[in-house]
Amino acid sequence: FTPEQNAAMRANLAEREKLYGELLAWDHPNYGMDEPWVRCDPYEQQARAGEEVRFRVVVTNHSSAPRTAACRAIVPRAWGAAATATDWVSATVPAKSDGEVRVRLSLPPGVSPSRYVVPVDLQYGELTLPQWTEAIVVV
Repeated sequence: FTPEQNAAMRANLAEREKLYGELLAWDHPNYGMDEPWVRCDPYEQQARAGEEVRFRVVVTNHSSAPRTAACRAIVPRAWGAAATATDWVSATVPAKSDGEVRVRLSLPPGVSPSRYVVPVDLQYGELTLPQWTEAIVVV
């Protein structure tokens, strides 16, 4: 690109950031533009009945100050009447960087073979964001 084209693209992006900042209720517009700012890794994994699965909830902090992120996995209803949610696990995410919260979930011994969506609740700073992301467990 030419210097003029680069300047035009930078000006366009600066204008978009300003407009999104006015539109969105977050302290940085990237929270509204960065769809996977909260994501599970691995997104999908295989496990057997009775095993434990572990995944990381990766959180991108677009803010200029550290933020506390807490997560819990919502146990699929098909896993039994006692299924509810895991305990909350939290971590501090430094400003302008990625952090992670490690989640562990035990599969019941008698769970049927299938593909299960495991929703993840998020508490981020003062906000509670239910079922904000998800992981997949294939039994």
